[in-house]
Amino acid sequence: MGIVEELGEGVTLLKKGDRVVMPFNVADGRCRNCDEGKTAFCTGVNPGFAGGAYGWHGVEISGFKSGESIAVFGAGPVGLMAAYSAQLRGASRVFVVDRVPERLAVAEKIGCTPIDFTKGDAVDQIIRLNGGEVDRSVDAVGYQAVDTSGSKEKPNIVLENMIRVTRACGGMGIPGLYVPR
Repeated sequence: MGIVEELGEGVTLLKKGDRVVMPFNVADGRCRNCDEGKTAFCTGVNPGFAGGAYGWHGVEISGFKSGESIAVFGAGPVGLMAAYSAQLRGASRVFVVDRVPERLAVAEKIGCTPIDFTKGDAVDQIIRLNGGEVDRSVDAVGYQAVDTSGSKEKPNIVLENMIRVTRACGGMGIPGLYVPR
């Protein structure tokens, strides 16, 4: 996060003094999906493929409202930004699911409840700690998700867990990338 201090000659969408967030990758801001506010599915960043996810955008597209609980799957840069933005936006509870101790420590440091999926079913852990399902969930993993052993790819596991942990009529944000193989 920061404030624009200087502009290059090719910059047309920003001005000095604008507040900005720099995600791990960016959308072009010009394609049809960007114009419609669906920047997580930018077609200009990777031509021929819709994907230019923002960390905070997963929370936004989940329909999140202040006071709600949320589970974020993945504690990499996108997941931690999603979790932090949910905190800033007034989440009642933020759960962050991963298996990397250092990432989970960062999640805890920013006020989230870390969930290590190698220590038991992540959904069961969240439901027990939350006293029920969460209002919203975010997939910040995508097709590279792995099973509980951490050694075998299981691309559908995060989506399945989101369905299990999100209350009926809740919302899911999916900036995680799913590419054709």
